[in-house]
Amino acid sequence: MSETATRLRKKYGIKEPSINYKDVARMFFGQGLGFRFGDEAIGTLRGYLDPDLTIDEAIAEERAERRRLEAEAAEAERLRIYNLPENVEKRRIEAELAEQRRQEQIRINEERRKERQRLAQIELERKAIEADRVLKEESMEFTFACANYGIPTFDASFAQNTWEVDFLVSIKKQMMKKKTLTSSQKTTLSQIVKRAMPTEKQLQYLKRILKHSIQQ
Repeated sequence: MSETATRLRKKYGIKEPSINYKDVARMFFGQGLGFRFGDEAIGTLRGYLDPDLTIDEAIAEERAERRRLEAEAAEAERLRIYNLPENVEKRRIEAELAEQRRQEQIRINEERRKERQRLAQIELERKAIEADRVLKEESMEFTFACANYGIPTFDASFAQNTWEVDFLVSIKKQMMKKKTLTSSQKTTLSQIVKRAMPTEKQLQYLKRILKHSIQQ
């Protein structure tokens, strides 16, 4: 016999474990208001009525069942409150406001993107004008520097992209100020300029065409 069973039997005056259903019922209902029909009481009753259950097991099952019922009741109450008309309407309004805020943010982001594009285009045009001015500007210092580095004078036509245009502008400004180029700058400049220059094979071909034209 478990300690719980012994304690409950003493508490409720049950002397024999072989008590029958009528005696148990009489004992429980005879307690009147002084008896508390809780998990232990119901578990004790089931433990005596069901020969396959001990009192401890019956009490544990009753507690588990009570927790399940309480959880179901709590969930049902949550759903009831959730689906109240005023709460449904509140969620609808909140969803509409959230969508309005999302659309407003999309509009703001699009305006910012267009503004960035506009400013970038203005800067690009400004740089193009500046590059054209610098690269077309005549300068003895620039001509002398090109001759000193063994390259022809160059302009924007030597560049293949905006980065190269910016690079040539920066190099020409340095040359006009008589600044010495770094090894890396000289290497990059030589690659850009020589790429735009005709090869020896191309020069020979042009000479042959010119000679043939003169003979005719």
